[in-house]
Amino acid sequence: MPLTDHANAFEVSIPANWTWFFLRQRQLILCFQDPTHICTKLRNHLLSSKATLGIGKQRISLDILSKLIANTNKLIHGLVKSDVYPRDRQNFASCEKISSDDVQLALEVIPDSQAMRLYLKLIRSIITAYIDKATSINNRLYHAWFSVFLCRMWWAWLLVKAKYDFDETFVCYSNNNASSQGQTKSIRQFFITNILFQSIEINAHQLTYLTLLVVEEKLPIEALQIFLFNSQTCESTFRSTRAMSGAFSSIVNFSVMQFLNRAQKLSILHAIKSESEVNSSVVNSASLVFPKYRKESSKLTSSATVSTTCLLTKNDIQRIVSSAFHDVFELLSTLDVDNALKENNIHTLKNLSSFILNEMNAMTNTIDDSTPEDTESDSESDAIFDYHDSINEEGNETDNDYDSTIYELNDVTGDIFPG
Repeated sequence: MPLTDHANAFEVSIPANWTWFFLRQRQLILCFQDPTHICTKLRNHLLSSKATLGIGKQRISLDILSKLIANTNKLIHGLVKSDVYPRDRQNFASCEKISSDDVQLALEVIPDSQAMRLYLKLIRSIITAYIDKATSINNRLYHAWFSVFLCRMWWAWLLVKAKYDFDETFVCYSNNNASSQGQTKSIRQFFITNILFQSIEINAHQLTYLTLLVVEEKLPIEALQIFLFNSQTCESTFRSTRAMSGAFSSIVNFSVMQFLNRAQKLSILHAIKSESEVNSSVVNSASLVFPKYRKESSKLTSSATVSTTCLLTKNDIQRIVSSAFHDVFELLSTLDVDNALKENNIHTLKNLSSFILNEMNAMTNTIDDSTPEDTESDSESDAIFDYHDSINEEGNETDNDYDSTIYELNDVTGDIFPG
């Protein structure tokens, strides 16, 4: 029996004009890809020796950030070399720093940095949509679909350009004088990996579906606490339980039973803290206040999920998604991406979504010609980079997602997100 026919499956009403939404109306399981890992993979992708990312006539390279660090005062952007070339591949803090507003603003004076700024906006949008606590559900939807449309337009542009003028378009991305012979019109090395692209799509669809369930009052509003759906929450919980050992205790390990007991105490402390934060805005409220660090007290702004979702409608969701689409289109127009999309009549929300859906369906029945050595070995180990070496040596990431057949132009028709 298909999962969608299960008696306990969720069901929502999806408007017929939502051509940009690829999920079925009935879903048994809702799952999110870890947004923290998506951000770190996007950052690590820049370190890969196989990646030659580019949009329009501009390359996406860490050389741009290195130039910013070398030529601009640190007080302006706040970056150091270890942020650009982190020793720890799971260093999420570096993702936040390189995608900050200060860095984006500082890059405006760097020539040919528009494509790099768009890539950093992609990372920042994922952080805003799924990780930041204070983001309202309206802004979560906007940034989730902003990242989706940025990837969709980027991919669509690469496909149409590779089909008609591959050599002329992509010769500027190459680091050497090698011709494109033998690449069989593959645009794998110019785009993010298959896993990243699908993860961004999945998260935006799951967030929208979850929002529809709340709007239709089939799930409580607490289900929209999206910032809890990532690995950082679990890791911080474990760190907190270890910290409950006491200042003078040398015991850092404990059994499963001890962890459950500490987690129960931690749950009570979190409940008291959350209640005190909610009551802090009420005058003369008898709330129990705990001493907090200054760093933590600056984050007392509660999530705006409750107030905004009560008034959210399906028309509002459509308006938010359309706004994200037009904003992405305007940004990519500065890189002359819009001309190729217009020439192929995929510059509208409906036509672009249909084009991407057909391409995604086509890749599902592709024959896997990979060998055991070609399988993805994107190990998240703590790789150490030599800062005195070149970027190719620093970015020795074994991300063999580029060998995936998702980016081949001669795929056969399949079905991945049936309506």
